[in-house]
Amino acid sequence: MKDFFHNKSVAIVGPADYLSLLDKESVKEIESSDVVVRINCGFNLLSAYGEIVGSRTDIFYNNLLED
Repeated sequence: MKDFFHNKSVAIVGPADYLSLLDKESVKEIESSDVVVRINCGFNLLSAYGEIVGSRTDIFYNNLLED
């Protein structure tokens, strides 16, 4: 796993209150990362915030806690 991340840019995307403050420039930064990690409900954000959080997902991490 260490080699997978070595010398790569990583975008970590998850649910947060500040998502509505992001703009379309954010998606460029996320999508241009070498690795995109989505955490918990971050995968669910694609339909509502796809324009600002991108659509690519290389790793999806879920801690399986229920809301």
